[in-house]
Amino acid sequence: MRFNPITTALLLFPLLSNATSFIDLEAKNKVDTASEAGKKYEQHAAQVFLNENTFIKTCFSGQPATPEPIKIYFEVTPQGTLGELKMDPDGDTAQCIKKNLKPINFPKPETTFIAKISLQFRN
Repeated sequence: MRFNPITTALLLFPLLSNATSFIDLEAKNKVDTASEAGKKYEQHAAQVFLNENTFIKTCFSGQPATPEPIKIYFEVTPQGTLGELKMDPDGDTAQCIKKNLKPINFPKPETTFIAKISLQFRN
């Protein structure tokens, strides 16, 4: 059997990449928040995420309303720091949020935890 090198590379890319996809984070979030304790941790992590940052003023001040919610999935590491961060849609507002995030200290979860926030701004 012969393998096409391009096809082989495309099939192996997900195994070689460290980047986690939005779909992977979404699926992990569903698992992490399936229990009552997981739901409570997510609520607390979301409050910390929003309270510790000034990106809302910077990225949304004077901007038109967002036509749809911005879904933010973020990883809280066992050390209580911000890990992976993905947003949908990943447009100008999402790039502004990423650019203006400050370091965040979360309560330390037992294992890596994926939390979700949906932000929508209206005039």
